[in-house]
Amino acid sequence: MFKFFKNSSNGNSKKPAIPFVDINGVPLAEGDKVESLRYNLGQCIIVSAETGYVYESLETGEQVSYLKMVDAATTFQKVKKL
Repeated sequence: MFKFFKNSSNGNSKKPAIPFVDINGVPLAEGDKVESLRYNLGQCIIVSAETGYVYESLETGEQVSYLKMVDAATTFQKVKKL
């Protein structure tokens, strides 16, 4: 009958990865010091964990996944690189 939905089974329709950059577009890497704009973490350091990168607060030791810091409007991280 009618095809309302196109089949994109060509095998190369991957979603783009979330860019790992701060709110201003500056690239981030493991070991960078940043200021968190969410969750009252204050100054943090980027640490590699089993599930990916996490922001570890230098004040409280709390860890938050980088996926929770994504800004929905820009897909950038809600942190500022120091």
